[in-house]
Amino acid sequence: MGLSKMNMGGMGHRMMRTVMKDKQVDSLENMIKTSMENGVEFVACQMSMDVMGVKAEEFIDGV
Repeated sequence: MGLSKMNMGGMGHRMMRTVMKDKQVDSLENMIKTSMENGVEFVACQMSMDVMGVKAEEFIDGV
């Protein structure tokens, strides 16, 4: 799944990653991995899943 809905032909993704790197913010993937290693529990709301059309099979392991 993409980092942002502001795609703009791939530029939005690149801009967001650059801003995060410039501000010394870990990537989303690293933040999720670190959170899971530290015991954070991820919970998905069924109603939000229904509205967005997301299925449980699409989630990363541990959600």
